[in-house]
Amino acid sequence: MNGKLKLDDGTGATNASYYRSLVGGLNYLSHTRPDIVFSVSLISSLDDRKSTTGNVFNLGYEAVLWSSKKQDTIALSSSEAEYMAATLACSQAIWLSKLC
Repeated sequence: MNGKLKLDDGTGATNASYYRSLVGGLNYLSHTRPDIVFSVSLISSLDDRKSTTGNVFNLGYEAVLWSSKKQDTIALSSSEAEYMAATLACSQAIWLSKLC
C-alpha cells in the first residue's frame, strides 16, 4: 500500500470513536511490540506535519532502550527536525548513563 492517509480524503464520514478506539489499542500494543510503532504512528496523527523521532540504545548486542514518538513542535526544515531528534537522543543518553 503506497497511499497516504489524509484527514479529508473524500470517502465520507466514519465512526470516529471506533477509529480512535482501534488506534488506542494499537498504541497500547506498540509498548510491547516496537516493530509496529512506525505503522501505528502513520495512522494516528493524520495531517499534523510533525516529524517522527526514533532512537535505539544498545548494551553489547541487546537493545536496552528504544523510543519512537512524534516531535512536540513542527520543524520548518528537515535539518531542524534532525537537530530536535539529536537533542532528544542526547538527553536520553545522558539519562541512561546516569542510570548505569
